[in-house]
Amino acid sequence: MNLKLFDMHSKLDDEFVFEQLKTHNSNIIERDLNPVSLYFKDENEHIVAGLTGKTQWGGLLVDILWVHEDYRGQSLGTKLLDEAESIARKRNCENIVLDTMGFQAKEFYLKQGFQVFGIVENSKAKLNCYYMKKVLNQS
Repeated sequence: MNLKLFDMHSKLDDEFVFEQLKTHNSNIIERDLNPVSLYFKDENEHIVAGLTGKTQWGGLLVDILWVHEDYRGQSLGTKLLDEAESIARKRNCENIVLDTMGFQAKEFYLKQGFQVFGIVENSKAKLNCYYMKKVLNQS
């Protein structure tokens, strides 16, 4: 067998690899991936804040939470997280997991009830990666 290693970005190839992993995983455990997409838009339908992620296997994984600079300090991030948590509870999730960099929003997430459960340290502290979770107590 003559294999060649390629070092080049290809969206199509990335999607193929992801689909293969999903197929493998679904042979082991039921696939229950459901997207979470929340947005605040202005009067012109421009997105000014958003949260994207997915619920799967009993948890909500937040991929992105972003608020436009002009709209920070107006609790939009908190409102997005609150709504995402509500969705997670409705989907019977046990926790919410996310990551943030040292220069991003660790303190914000701590105030929202998240805890750091892992850190990938970098020689520059602002480049540390913090893995955070919030355990949801189901009522």
